[in-house]
Amino acid sequence: MRQVDRLIGIITYRCNDSDFLDFPETFYEEAKLYACRKVARVFSLLSRHYSFKVHNPKDFNPHKYIDLKLHSFRQEITIMINSKEYTRVDKINKQHEHRDPETSLYDWQQHQYVDQPLQQKDHEDNFYELRYGIQNYEFNYTNRSEDDHIDLFYTADITIDDFDDESITPIIPSQYDEEVIKYALLYIAEPAVAKFQGVKKEKYMTILQLNQNKTDLSQSGEKQTWLTLKVFKVI
Repeated sequence: MRQVDRLIGIITYRCNDSDFLDFPETFYEEAKLYACRKVARVFSLLSRHYSFKVHNPKDFNPHKYIDLKLHSFRQEITIMINSKEYTRVDKINKQHEHRDPETSLYDWQQHQYVDQPLQQKDHEDNFYELRYGIQNYEFNYTNRSEDDHIDLFYTADITIDDFDDESITPIIPSQYDEEVIKYALLYIAEPAVAKFQGVKKEKYMTILQLNQNKTDLSQSGEKQTWLTLKVFKVI
């Protein structure tokens, strides 16, 4: 039996609908997503998590950059590839044709160039490059293999309001749980009042009234909270 998300479990319990008889689980997930976006906007949660998979075919070009549409990007914090942390370098370029696929890497932390084979699996050779191209950010990294999973943590620019972008799923700290629950219950109660009659209608009217009168408990935004983006595979 699949385990229900903790907050969704609390939300359904407060709706007296733990068995998903009033609404399907997908509707509660939608309510939670709406609530998380609302909380992220209200408390100006700026840091984000961009997660995606890269499909590398057998004939892939390891020097070809991957286009990334990073929302409100300011600066990366950490990049993990297949759960391993990578180090930033300024350039990943072919150095000698006869040593292909050797690369010339500038380690911005060590302030020196290092020669490393792009395909070698030594953990010390984990480097990435991230730069802005013509329209999108361009990304490349060493040790590329099939179906790599990339996790990019970065700070965002609050001047661009993209909290409602469909590709963004905010991850909110536990200190905001009550706010997430409140906004989710409001999201659920409004259509429920219109949908049901009798006892169920009264139940959701009570839920609506109780949560409309609640004030947000948290007083300030958490600047190191992650928003995550889930995207399709890219080649």
